[in-house]
Amino acid sequence: MKSIYSSFSAQKLCYWLFLILSVATAQPTLAQQKPPELLEIENFFKASMEELLNVGMVSASQKKQSVLEAPATAYVITAQQIRERGYRNLLDLLEDIPEIDVQRNVNPDTRNILSIRGVAGSEKLLILLDGFRITPATGDTYTIGHNFALADAQRVEVVIGPASALYGVDAFSGVVNIITASEKGEQFKVGGRVSSLFGSFNTTDNQLFLRMRADKLRISLSASGYFSKEPNYAQVYPKEYGWYNHAFKDKGFIAFSPQINFLYRYPPFGKLPDFTGDSLTGTFQMPTHARYIHPQVNFGDFTAGFVHYYERHSSAYGFQPRYTAYEPDAFIGRSHQIMYFRHDFTSFNQRWQLSSQLSYNFYQISPQSNFYGAISRWQRGYPYANGQSVRLQEQFSYTASNKLSIIGGVMLENIVAVPRTPPLPKPVDPARPFQDQELYLIGSRIYDPRFIPAGIRDLVKVAETPVIPFYLNFQNYGGYAQAQYQPKKWINLTLGTRYDYNTRFGGSINPRLGAVLSPHKKVNIKLLYGTSFLAPSPEKAFRQDGYISQILFYSPSSSRPTGGMLLILDNARLPNRDLRPEKLQAFESSVNVLITNNLSFNLGVAYTEVSDLINQFATVDSLRLYEPTAFWRRYQDPRLDAEIYRLETSRNEGNLRSTTVTAHANFRIPLGKWHLDGFVGYSYVGGRFERPRFTGSSYFALFGQNIRNGFSNDDLLDLYTDTIPAQAGGVILHSPHSLKSVLTLAQERFSLATRLLIAGNARGVGTNWWGYNSYQNPMYARLNMTARYNVKTKKKYNFTFFTTIENLLDNRYYHTSFGRDDIMPLAPQDPRRILGGIEVSF
Repeated sequence: MKSIYSSFSAQKLCYWLFLILSVATAQPTLAQQKPPELLEIENFFKASMEELLNVGMVSASQKKQSVLEAPATAYVITAQQIRERGYRNLLDLLEDIPEIDVQRNVNPDTRNILSIRGVAGSEKLLILLDGFRITPATGDTYTIGHNFALADAQRVEVVIGPASALYGVDAFSGVVNIITASEKGEQFKVGGRVSSLFGSFNTTDNQLFLRMRADKLRISLSASGYFSKEPNYAQVYPKEYGWYNHAFKDKGFIAFSPQINFLYRYPPFGKLPDFTGDSLTGTFQMPTHARYIHPQVNFGDFTAGFVHYYERHSSAYGFQPRYTAYEPDAFIGRSHQIMYFRHDFTSFNQRWQLSSQLSYNFYQISPQSNFYGAISRWQRGYPYANGQSVRLQEQFSYTASNKLSIIGGVMLENIVAVPRTPPLPKPVDPARPFQDQELYLIGSRIYDPRFIPAGIRDLVKVAETPVIPFYLNFQNYGGYAQAQYQPKKWINLTLGTRYDYNTRFGGSINPRLGAVLSPHKKVNIKLLYGTSFLAPSPEKAFRQDGYISQILFYSPSSSRPTGGMLLILDNARLPNRDLRPEKLQAFESSVNVLITNNLSFNLGVAYTEVSDLINQFATVDSLRLYEPTAFWRRYQDPRLDAEIYRLETSRNEGNLRSTTVTAHANFRIPLGKWHLDGFVGYSYVGGRFERPRFTGSSYFALFGQNIRNGFSNDDLLDLYTDTIPAQAGGVILHSPHSLKSVLTLAQERFSLATRLLIAGNARGVGTNWWGYNSYQNPMYARLNMTARYNVKTKKKYNFTFFTTIENLLDNRYYHTSFGRDDIMPLAPQDPRRILGGIEVSF
């Protein structure tokens, strides 16, 4: 077993290829001319509505064009809008985008769940920074929060819909590209800004952005740090947290698990017998930490950069109070590091360009991350996962004429991953081989040796089998081509396709078609079709969870002369290597009309189909496993039994069909020295999630031991589940009706922005003893406000004082979740949060 920091065999090859390609495309500097710049808004205050609609972007087709010309449903948020609206992180920005819905504070792993057109999951959204991927290369889930700071953002481009034709796997439901600010000109200049924000719940948010230019050299540094103690939900929502307030805090009671609903007492918050780890404090603390750092260097046509971001939140989010503890050091932390290099070459006649990219991506669940509750047998359980990749990409762009442009490229990527482990009794040491660390399943060593019958002492070693995580190494190869043709001035056609080959799941072809029509200078029509492909991530295919709650011994009998042993597991999540990739296709159409110089209206309709959707599947009855099932035959020992109260895995569970209708109006009204601008948008997302009828057998491998060693299905545990009738319902984790509005009243020095969200009735699904049940959160309204005042000085220092009030009306509202019977169906949301700060720019 290799250390997780083992180097790739392909790493040196990638570096040499990149070097050779860069040298091969190099030309004398005098022969190069920069391509035309994107349409940027230099003076946002004086910009017209038409200029705002034609702001430039590159993410829709990897070509410089305006939002109206782009063959995609796209939104661009400028730096001015980011500051005026009070966006400090990417999640706040995305929540205001039509067709995107966010369920906050509902999941212990990722905290928030993002949904696009009814397709839920952050892992289905690809996030780029200046065109480089900064989300896990493995496709595992990740947290979107304060770790994605916007301190250096010049604009944020959001593309809704499938984008695999250009970006390959993981660009499943959308793409976000954060474009960072850059200095223009060649004279020496140093500038930047620093901001600090403080407020409710001991919240602090500090951001720094510095940049320098000298001739062809550009250097920038962006950094941010966030901390908040977060609200005490037990005080804000006393009814929902009644168990904590009355049973736990006052009397020390905890419920062992949803399956074994025994009550235990912690007087005075000490350890239960036979439990490991430290004692409970009994406090209610759910702090959040986040940081982000991004240095970048540009010299001529070469760019190099490094990105590090980290987010740590309470691992109690989403759990019912009776099944978790709110300890300040019980958390899930995820860290990411990305190094990237790029060389861009433009021919002397500006007809063709060549871009060479090399990147290294590493992420991990921090080894000190831990659960403390029923999920880990009421002791600290430490999960772990990591993934790393080296990626090389070459893209060629050619402008044949004013009517025809072509883009093509190839990509190769090598990935190594350690999928998510069960919660373990101690942290993993990433620098040591796993087999040397004695990582056992929680509960596997909790028994009284005095009660072990003499004839089965050797059998106890079965329960003590070390947990050795999977070690995956696979490759992705891709090639793509796209042509854009303008036969008439009012017609723009796009045709593209991409072939990707994943060594785990085979090949996939994803085409895209687009027609952008402008029959009138004030009317823009888009007709779009695209597909996408999402390979099952290591986390979904190989994640393991569970613990042994009890080990019981049988006394010798006539049927078992030596006695026997029974392992009782409350729950177990098992790998499923037979998962199939998810596939999506979407048909979109939209029309945008510039009604007046100050008002535009957009109406869009999208139909989305997702097949082989991967969801969590669970048995709904306790499952008792006896010899001679396949797993126990491996041990060839009739003395061993096991009982699993709840068994779950990931499986291709059904199909999703959704229809999205979006209508929004953008306006910009001059009021003398002031202007009022913003948008009002309504979205409807409806559809049907169809779960097929399950019969027959499902194949799993208990805690990964069998398929990790390459055994066939005949060697796997054969579990027969009761037939579950076919079920259908609306889309999950997305409000069917939502109204979003952003209004900004501003003049040269002062701005006041409000952000209104009215949503609700999002459907969640959970499992319990009786099967699947669904629930909906009530409709709610949340109003945020940001005010800014700028003070200029003669020394070119600008001071801006600002305040942000989140949930201005202090409403009590809930978001919904998807998961097991220990998850809160309706998760309480934050009360009013008042923040204030200062920004200094120079």
